[in-house]
Amino acid sequence: ATDPNGMIFAGTRGGGVYYSEDVGSTWNSMNEGLTNQFVYALTVTDEGLIFAGTMGGGVFGWEVSSQSWIALNNGIEMPWINCLASNDQGDVFAGTFEGGGVYRSMDNGNSWVLINNGLTTTYVASLTIGPDQTIYAGTFGGGVFRSTDNGDTWEHKSAGIEVPYILSLTSRSAGIVYAGTDFGGGVYRSTDHGDT
Repeated sequence: ATDPNGMIFAGTRGGGVYYSEDVGSTWNSMNEGLTNQFVYALTVTDEGLIFAGTMGGGVFGWEVSSQSWIALNNGIEMPWINCLASNDQGDVFAGTFEGGGVYRSMDNGNSWVLINNGLTTTYVASLTIGPDQTIYAGTFGGGVFRSTDNGDTWEHKSAGIEVPYILSLTSRSAGIVYAGTDFGGGVYRSTDHGDT
C-alpha cells in the first residue's frame, strides 16, 4: 500500500508492518502496539489513514499522535482478515475467511457492519474498488461478486470464470477488472464491470 506522499507499506507474515520512504531502497518496522504481526492486508485512505488486517487479530489502525497501532474491531466477529480496501469517501472494507464475508466501516474503523446481502460465498480472499467506486469481491470457491451501492448489496458476476477461486483482483480503469485465480486457473479480464 502507498500513502498520498508516496510512502510504501508492506505487511508480513509474522513480522508485522514495514515502511519505506525511498521507493523501497530501505525499510523500517512500525510495529508499536501491533499485537498480531501476521499482517495479510493493508490499505491507506485518501486522507492518509493506514489500516492493517491481521490473521486472528482483526483490524488495526495507525494512530499518528501516539505513533502506534490500535485495535479497531468494534463489530467484527471474524477477526481473520484476508483483504482490505478503501473508497474515495474514506469508507474501509474488510474481507474475511469463511463465515465472515465483508465488513464495512464508515467512521475511520471505529465501528464495523457486516454487509453480506447477496454475497453467497463468505470466504472473501480479495477486494478492489474501481475508479467509478464499484466494489468487487473475489471469493474462494464462489467467483467474483460486484456491488454498485457501497457494499449494501452484492451481485454474482462470474460469467466465463472456470476456476472460481479468486486470490487477487484489481481495477484501475472504469469497467475493467482483472481476477487472479488459484489451482492453475490463471488470470481473467472483464471489460464490462464484471458482467463477462
